[in-house]
Amino acid sequence: MKQPTTLLLLFLSLFILFPQTSHAHILEKSGTIGGVIHIDPDDDPIVGQESSIMIELKDTESLLTKDNCTCSFEIISEGKTLYEQPLFQGIENSDQSIAIPYTFPRRDIYLLRIKGQALDKEFNPFTLEYSIRVSREQSEKKSLTSSVSFLSTHLPHTIGVGIIILFIAGALLRKRLAQ
Repeated sequence: MKQPTTLLLLFLSLFILFPQTSHAHILEKSGTIGGVIHIDPDDDPIVGQESSIMIELKDTESLLTKDNCTCSFEIISEGKTLYEQPLFQGIENSDQSIAIPYTFPRRDIYLLRIKGQALDKEFNPFTLEYSIRVSREQSEKKSLTSSVSFLSTHLPHTIGVGIIILFIAGALLRKRLAQ
């Protein structure tokens, strides 16, 4: 009974020692207004390739609408505004969901800023800021990149299976030698 418990503990410890990476959607809040940003592809923009910046706004008091807000969206690098537009520009954007296409020009840490002020003073002015690291560059060797990504993603599982196989082989060998 001791061996299955040991194997189970060993297997579970692999998930603690080798946690899987994940991309989080960061919530920023300012008063009653909050926003979550997601960037395609995979919350990891690629230099020189158009990304889609998707913004989900939440207002706990339900006062924010695109018709009563003077809102803007900025992309800032090294203290300089690279891009700016009205937040609700475009027909497809709703009061809570905004999609903005943008191509990041170089590797850098960018500041994405959303500012808003009510036209009718129903809600307090707000500012939401997000730091976005753009470090991935386009690669012509996509197959190499995908195989490296596969290996790095599944390495903990491969190691775990290997250790379990070694434990089982050792247990069988000990059992055989004991006979």
